[in-house]
Amino acid sequence: MNNKLESDRLPGDTILKSIGEAVIATDAQGRIIYMNPAAETLAGRTQQDVLGQAATNVFPIVSEETHLPIETKLAQEDEVINLEGHDLLMTRTGAGIPVVGSIAPIRDESGNVTGVVWVLRSDTEKRQSRQALQEIFEKVERAKREWESTVDALPGLVCLMDEQGYLIRANRTIEAWHLGQVTDVKGRRLHELLHPQCVNPACYLDLFLKQATEQAGQLAKQEAFDPVLGRHVLINVCPVHGRDGSASWAVVVALQDITERKQAEQERERLIQELDAFAHTVAHDLRNPVGVIIGFAELEYGYSVTSNDELRQSLQVIARVARKLNNIIDELLLLAGVRQTEVETRPLDMPSIVAEAQQRLIDLIHESEARIVLPDIWPEAWGHAPWVEEVWMNYLSNAIKYGGQPPYIELGATVQADGMVRFWVLDNGPGLTPEEQNRMFIPFTRLGQARATGHGLGLSIVRRIVEKLGGQAGVESNNIPGQGSKFYFTLPGCRTPAP
Repeated sequence: MNNKLESDRLPGDTILKSIGEAVIATDAQGRIIYMNPAAETLAGRTQQDVLGQAATNVFPIVSEETHLPIETKLAQEDEVINLEGHDLLMTRTGAGIPVVGSIAPIRDESGNVTGVVWVLRSDTEKRQSRQALQEIFEKVERAKREWESTVDALPGLVCLMDEQGYLIRANRTIEAWHLGQVTDVKGRRLHELLHPQCVNPACYLDLFLKQATEQAGQLAKQEAFDPVLGRHVLINVCPVHGRDGSASWAVVVALQDITERKQAEQERERLIQELDAFAHTVAHDLRNPVGVIIGFAELEYGYSVTSNDELRQSLQVIARVARKLNNIIDELLLLAGVRQTEVETRPLDMPSIVAEAQQRLIDLIHESEARIVLPDIWPEAWGHAPWVEEVWMNYLSNAIKYGGQPPYIELGATVQADGMVRFWVLDNGPGLTPEEQNRMFIPFTRLGQARATGHGLGLSIVRRIVEKLGGQAGVESNNIPGQGSKFYFTLPGCRTPAP
C-alpha cells in the first residue's frame, strides 16, 4: 500500500497539523497511515519512521492502576473508546505520560469502516495543575483544622466578625459557656448571642462592639463585669487586614474570662490591707507589755534593796505580761497557719473542747467572777478540735471582757434546717450597735476599744478557722444594755457529709 497516498487522502490535513492534540490515523488493520506534528512530539518519532507500524506498538497505552495494556481494538463498528485520565502512554524511555482522548472508527462515503483515528492529549499539565490545586486545598484544610484546633483549645471566646458586625465563625467556647452550637452562630450578632434578652440601649457590650466595628482598623480593649455571663471579662477587638495591608474586612473579637484574676487581685488587696492593719496593731500591742517588762526590770535594777514581797509581785507582773506576749505570738502563728494548713475533720467531742477552753481562761474567769452556763447536750458536728477550741476561747474571752459586771455567759447550740450546727455564746453586756456588728470580723478590729484593751487578732482567727472548716461566723445584738450580744459560728453536723 502506498502509505503516502493514503495519508494524502486524509481530509483536513492542514487543520490537523495546526492543532495541539495528537492525531493518529490507522488502516483497518491498525497500521499507522498518518500522524500530525503533535503526535510526532508525543511519540518522540517522526511520521516517516512509523508509517505502516501498529499503532499499539508506537503508542502503547497501559492502565495507570495496573500497568496492563488497555484494549484499543474496537469491538464494534460504532464503538468509541474514551481515555479519561486514568491511563499512561509509555514512552521509549519507559516513562509514563498521562493521556486523555478517544479512539474512534473512520468511515468512507458509503459508511464502511476503513480505519481508526486516535486523538490523544497529554494530561500532564492539567494533572500537575489539579495536583497543585489539591495540595493547596489540603494545605488550606490543614491550616483550617490547625486554626480550629488551636482556637478551640483557648479558654476564652474567640469570634470572627464581618465589617457589618455579623459573626462568621466562633470557637467551641460558645458551647462551653452554654451559648449555643458553633454551627448556629453564623450571621448572628455577638451582642445578641451573649445577651439574648437585653433591651438596654446603654448596654456596655453593645456600645463597645458598635464603637469597635465603626473604628475598624484599630485595636480596642475593655474590661468589665458582665452581669449576664456572671463573670469578669476582658474584650479585645483586632482588625483583620489583607496581605498587602489593605483595609480591614473583618475583626477578631476575643473575650477572656478574667474572673479568677480579678478575685486574686481583690484577695491581694484585702491581704495588703490586712497586713497594714496587722503591722500597726501588733506593733502597738507588743509595745505595751514589753514596756511593762522593761519598766519593772529597771525598777528592780535601780533599787539595791527590795523586799521579797515586792520582788515577788514584780516577777508576777513580768510573768503575766510575758504570758500575754506568748499568747499574742501563738495567735499570730495560728492566724498564719490556718490559711495554709489542710486538716482532716472529725466528729467533735464538744464538752471536752469547751472544758479545755475554760481551763485556759481559768484565771480570767476567777478574777472577773464570771458565771458560765453550759447546755446538758451538745449536737454532734464535724471539725478540727484544736481550732474549734481556739474559737471557743476567743468567744469566751470576749464575753468575759466586754460582758456585764459580773459577766453572765450562756453557751448553747442548735441544729439548723440545712444540717449545719450553730454554736453560740451569749453575754450580758451593753450590746453592739449595727455599725459595730458590721465591723466585728474585720481583721484587727478591737471590741470596745474605749472600754478594754486587746490585740485585735481573736475574731480574725475565728472567722478564718470557721470558714476553713466549712462554716460561718457572726454576731447578733439588739444594742439593749443587759441583753448583751450573741456571737455564733456554724459547723457541718454529723448527719451531713464531712467537708
